[in-house]
Amino acid sequence: MFITVINFAIILFTSANQKKEETKNVYTKWMNVLMCIFTIVIAISAFMRMHLYESEFGYTFLRLMVYVILVTEMIAILPTIYYVVKGKINLLKSYFIIALTMYVIINFINIDYQIVKNNIDRAEKGKLVHGLDINYLVNNLGTDAVPQMVYLYHRTTDEEDKRRINNYLCNIEKEAKKERSFQEWNLSKDRAKRELEPLQLKYQSKSTRKTTRSNSNI
Repeated sequence: MFITVINFAIILFTSANQKKEETKNVYTKWMNVLMCIFTIVIAISAFMRMHLYESEFGYTFLRLMVYVILVTEMIAILPTIYYVVKGKINLLKSYFIIALTMYVIINFINIDYQIVKNNIDRAEKGKLVHGLDINYLVNNLGTDAVPQMVYLYHRTTDEEDKRRINNYLCNIEKEAKKERSFQEWNLSKDRAKRELEPLQLKYQSKSTRKTTRSNSNI
């Protein structure tokens, strides 16, 4: 992203300060077009490397945002090339419209839900080499992830993972049940509360679990 910003800055600066000689203008245009192409190559390379990394360790919010930024950059290169060749476009306005459109799209996508769902699907198919990152899921996701986390709670066989997911869901339910004014009403929290209430989960501590286990052994 940093390299792309540098490239865009160079393109804007050189295109705005072209010399009047036609040969110089043609040369500058070709160099700027080549720089746009090289920027696309860099973005594609970064996209592929991010895919390799995410294939090993799973999705996170940051990793998904890397994809979003790379796609945004590649889309932004198209009006940049048109600006270099024709010069009849407000480039900054184009960048703003592209960025705003991507921002709106992100807000309509249930990011937390997609993170858990895709990670679970890939783990069940054995495509996550290092398995599910439960630590990330229980510490970084909000109420949108509740439906998939409930599914994971019922599916997991690891007792420690089950305890951590249970506590995550308990914390989410506690937060969702807080009294709020109608201005603070939140659809995601309301759905989470209705989904968690029938489960009647109770917070579990490590010490309690260890004591219970030792007593059962005796």
